[in-house]
Amino acid sequence: MNIENFKLFEFYNQPSELIEKYIVALQYIKPAETKRQVFNMKLKHVELVKETLASGNDRDLIKVVAKVQKITKEEVLEMPIIEFFSIVNSIREQLKTIIKAEENALTPSKIDFNFEAVEGSERMAKFGIYNTLEALSGGDALKYKKYMNMEFAEVFTILYMRKTTADIREEMQEIEKIKD
Repeated sequence: MNIENFKLFEFYNQPSELIEKYIVALQYIKPAETKRQVFNMKLKHVELVKETLASGNDRDLIKVVAKVQKITKEEVLEMPIIEFFSIVNSIREQLKTIIKAEENALTPSKIDFNFEAVEGSERMAKFGIYNTLEALSGGDALKYKKYMNMEFAEVFTILYMRKTTADIREEMQEIEKIKD
C-alpha cells in the first residue's frame, strides 16, 4: 500500500475507508523522538495520555501530541501524518513502559485476601487516579491539585518509596514475630 503523506487536517477529511486503512498501516511506523518524555510530564497530563489512548478516539490524540511536543493543536493539524503517527507510536511505547514500571514497582508485595474477597480492587478501580491522590494526600482532598501538578516521575518516586518503606516495616514485623 502506498501512503500519501497528507497533512493531518487533510487526512481527517478523506473517506473513512481510506482513513481506516491508513491507521492500520501507520500504527507500524517507527516511533519518533518526542520533545518531552511522558514520564517527566505532570501527573494530570500523564493521566490525559492514559485516558486518551484507552478511549481509542484518534481525534483526541491531537491534544496529546500537542502536550508532548509543546506545540499548539493547529501546529499538530499541519503535521504530515507519518510524523504525527510516529510521535503517537512513541507516546504509546512510553506509556507501555510507564504501566510496566507501575506494575513492577508499585504493586503490593503481599495480597490482602480479605480485601480481594470483597472484590476491593475491582470496586475501587472505578475511581482511577483518585485512589492514588487519596494515598498521596493522606485523605486531604485539598492537596489533590498539588499532586496532579507534580511531575509523574516525582509522584512515582514518592509512591515507590512509600511502598518500599511499607515492605521493610512488614519484614521487620515478621522478624519481631519470630523473635517472640
